[in-house]
Amino acid sequence: MLVQVVALLSLGVLCSSAPLQATGPTSASRHSPQEERSRVLVGLIIREVLQDMQKLNLSAQVPTVVTVNAMVERCMQSHLKTFASTLAALNTPSKLIARKLTIINTYKNIVPEDLDKECETVQVMSDVFLETLDSFLRLLSEKIQNA
Repeated sequence: MLVQVVALLSLGVLCSSAPLQATGPTSASRHSPQEERSRVLVGLIIREVLQDMQKLNLSAQVPTVVTVNAMVERCMQSHLKTFASTLAALNTPSKLIARKLTIINTYKNIVPEDLDKECETVQVMSDVFLETLDSFLRLLSEKIQNA
């Protein structure tokens, strides 16, 4: 019962309309409180995906050759979709990660837009795919926090 009360209280705090405290000089009040909460939520989801990747042995589940976007920083939204669709085609644990990536992609106002009209894809080996996914999520998290 106490756990439920604490959970409800924390939800109330997280969902309150009070602005979030600034955590540093880069998080000035240039974003609305709702956008700040969305940024925090996306950051939490990214951390969760990175933890899931470590827990699950994805290297054993990803096919030998996989498609990724060639220009990571210029094609953030396309890259996110490519990762999600690749992982969704695999087993159930990978589909859970794909679902989280799809949730992140719904925050179009937070995920940087593609800078190129057409984002090229390339075929890579599975270990490169996983390294690219890891570095992409870390870069995305950094961009969201520093926006």
